[in-house]
Amino acid sequence: RGTLAAINNKCENLVELGEYELAIEGFKETLRLAKQIGDKGSQIMALVNCAEVFINCGMFDEAEEYLILAEDTAIETRSEILRAYVQIPLLRLYLLYKKNKEKATEIFGSLKENFIKLQNTDYLSYLVTSLAEAGIHLKELNYTKSLLDMHQEILEKETNKKIKINYYTLLLTVNTLTHNKSMMRDNVKKLSEIKKEINKTPILTYYFENLARYLFY
Repeated sequence: RGTLAAINNKCENLVELGEYELAIEGFKETLRLAKQIGDKGSQIMALVNCAEVFINCGMFDEAEEYLILAEDTAIETRSEILRAYVQIPLLRLYLLYKKNKEKATEIFGSLKENFIKLQNTDYLSYLVTSLAEAGIHLKELNYTKSLLDMHQEILEKETNKKIKINYYTLLLTVNTLTHNKSMMRDNVKKLSEIKKEINKTPILTYYFENLARYLFY
């Protein structure tokens, strides 16, 4: 497993550098090794990582194929947490890229139904912001606002800059769509404070891309 982690870390660095082809090769190698030792959790992670790179490359059919395989593997483990880990990028794929609202709504409903079982996962902040993102696209603004408000304390303490940027941008979007001007000002202030703390170009790029995606929703 140490070898898997080392290859995975190397691949994540390659993704940040935009070396997508090399990253895919590396993630496929972790998938092969994970299958050899029967580690389904690592298999799922490798499949999801490959799918995320495919999405970055605009290869949406390939991404869907890998994510469906990852979900099937997660179902075999009977782990709701692993299944949610796969369903989140699958939900985003159908919402933002393949524009399949029927499948997106189905996955969204599944995640909402099982949400109570996922409260103790390490991915809670990621899960909450991902569900909120889907809620905006599916016009479920009341659910989205209550979800973000319910987990405000956890999300405000989040150390992952991308998740924190996403949280405040989602809040800003919901408050913009519901015409809550006082909260909009507060959200903009928070985002400005976060921007001052960013010292890595990829995170700064994510900041502006994320802001643009929601404000022009």
